[in-house]
Amino acid sequence: MNLNIKLSKKRRLILQVFETGHLFTANDICKLLPNIDRATIYRALRFFVEKKLIREVNVQKGLLSYELNIDSHEHFFCECCGQVISIKIDNVFIEYLRNFDFQVNSFEVLLRGKCRNCSQKVI
Repeated sequence: MNLNIKLSKKRRLILQVFETGHLFTANDICKLLPNIDRATIYRALRFFVEKKLIREVNVQKGLLSYELNIDSHEHFFCECCGQVISIKIDNVFIEYLRNFDFQVNSFEVLLRGKCRNCSQKVI
């Protein structure tokens, strides 16, 4: 990732975790980088959100996840297995929002249900 921001070695390591394209909680990052203390990880995540390098995603209630802020997509959360799938919202929806008397700066959509594998399981 090419940045115009000078990063410490620890912040660079934390940011590299996100290059896989997955969602991570602060706890996930603590497990992946056990040599970096929890407070440093939390401060780095706040810094990255402020600089718009990553974005917060509320997939599970009470648990923030983070991902790179490189494209516009939303998420489907499987309530059975916990899998998170990135989805694209059709531009028709975005155009529809322009018909109202308000300005949309950003939006977040989270669909919940069962993924294909879980919905095919016989109980």
